[in-house]
Amino acid sequence: MIVHSMLKRRISLMSAILAATALCLPPLSSMSVQAQQHLSLDRTVDAQGIAYWTPGRLRNAQPLSSGLIDLGELMEAAEPDGAEATGEAEGHPGNLHAFNVQPDWTNRLFEPGEEPKSLGSTSDIEPKDIGTFGAHFSSSRVFPAGIETFYPYSTIGKLFFTLPNGAPAVCSAAVVSFRLVVTAGQCVHQGFGGQSGFHSNFLFVPAYQQGVAPLLIWDWQRAVVTGEWSNGGGTVPNAADYALIETQDQLVNGVTRRIGEVTGGLGWQTLSLLPNHVHMFGYPTNLDGGEIMHQVTGQSFGPIAPNNAAYGSDMGPGAGGGPFVQNFGELALGHIDGLNPLRNAVVGVSSAFSPPPGFAQAGSIFDSRFVDLFNNACANRPGNC
Repeated sequence: MIVHSMLKRRISLMSAILAATALCLPPLSSMSVQAQQHLSLDRTVDAQGIAYWTPGRLRNAQPLSSGLIDLGELMEAAEPDGAEATGEAEGHPGNLHAFNVQPDWTNRLFEPGEEPKSLGSTSDIEPKDIGTFGAHFSSSRVFPAGIETFYPYSTIGKLFFTLPNGAPAVCSAAVVSFRLVVTAGQCVHQGFGGQSGFHSNFLFVPAYQQGVAPLLIWDWQRAVVTGEWSNGGGTVPNAADYALIETQDQLVNGVTRRIGEVTGGLGWQTLSLLPNHVHMFGYPTNLDGGEIMHQVTGQSFGPIAPNNAAYGSDMGPGAGGGPFVQNFGELALGHIDGLNPLRNAVVGVSSAFSPPPGFAQAGSIFDSRFVDLFNNACANRPGNC
């Protein structure tokens, strides 16, 4: 059964509580941006799966370069309101993990090479809090080491896959339901070629750190991407550069579990990337070699056509597909909600990066196309959501 809740931007505290605890609400409505489209790929019986990923292939996986562009001129040319859709925000609450798994820091997948240096140990690591675009941000690796296995960090990880030409590649992604992982469309499909444009051999590693998979590795079953991305020619910015991957269940301590029961899941919300203040997560290869989860916090800087929002950031490729999360973290005693209270909600994923000295990244604004995509993925198998 698909579980959904409708969230208005100006929602009362009581409404937020009711929405987060609702168990059986009807499917989310669809706003008319344009005809809803998606393209899906089901795993074949003879797919190699986890066995394909040798230590060498994992080590040699490279980030996509398609998202590296100059965002400056695009920001200057954008209209003040960069969203293509208007109306009420729709959303879905996240979930805590239902099954406590002791992290296994001995579950090494491969030796990544030179170990990243500790913060403060060298002058080579220089913080960048603003670029020439004027977008302020704060940037840091996630710390202390090991916090990756605690919710909500535990939902974020590395996504390995194979390009149509056979080359191993890597992106970032996050769990958003019991079996579903959200990432960028470019991390699932090359943006042209129809069914033959899909990548393959998807493998998600939540809480990844320096070649170790403390919360297991999760094989894929199905991938679904928006028509805007699959027919968009493979260039960014794109109005709907996002996708969902359905993961397979696996035995955990003798019991079959879904990934969201082990890691927990983030929520999501549409029409909320601009304006907002978010945490951005990913594994950018320009920082710590992509071996340690990285976080950037900042306020939305401006719109980019079509249907994108820009933020200040020093992350680069490798962080593609990583989530933009609003209201990240755990509530404090005495906390009072504001006008946009849904916590730990993904409002977009990283799609494009502007190199130094610009220091910015952008993502598509979730709208009715994401609702349609989520409904499709949820309906594919009972228990997905």
